[in-house]
Amino acid sequence: MAQCSDCHAQIVVYEHRCPKCGTDVRGNEVRPSSERAKVRLCHLVALPGMIFAILPMSWLFALGPLSIIIPWVIRSHPATSPTVRQHLTEVLNFQLLWLASVYLLMALSAFAWIALYPFVWFAGIIMVLFMTYDAGNGGDGKYLVGIPVFK
Repeated sequence: MAQCSDCHAQIVVYEHRCPKCGTDVRGNEVRPSSERAKVRLCHLVALPGMIFAILPMSWLFALGPLSIIIPWVIRSHPATSPTVRQHLTEVLNFQLLWLASVYLLMALSAFAWIALYPFVWFAGIIMVLFMTYDAGNGGDGKYLVGIPVFK
């Protein structure tokens, strides 16, 4: 049995939510609602850089690396909890692969850029949104692809 950190109710280990207050439960770990919000924000913080990357002929395209810089700064803060740090590491590894693929497509040729860029851009944003939902509902937030640079 685990104890809910929000309402202190006894929770059976195999339950996914506290029956009283609805707090997420993962095994013996109880994740309070404030932690769920931080974990969701970890994944959503990469979206502004991804959205600006749709404008390749504008100065806003230079803001694409924000999808790596912002999570890295938050991750390096000493008060970051281990769960949030793990999710930020996943975000950083995915964003590194995503930005590398966007810049590689841009360097290849105009045909590859026009044909593949919309797919890479849209797939990246959809994956971030799915992982945001998964992480907010008690998942581990592991992306399907990523370059394991940050640990």
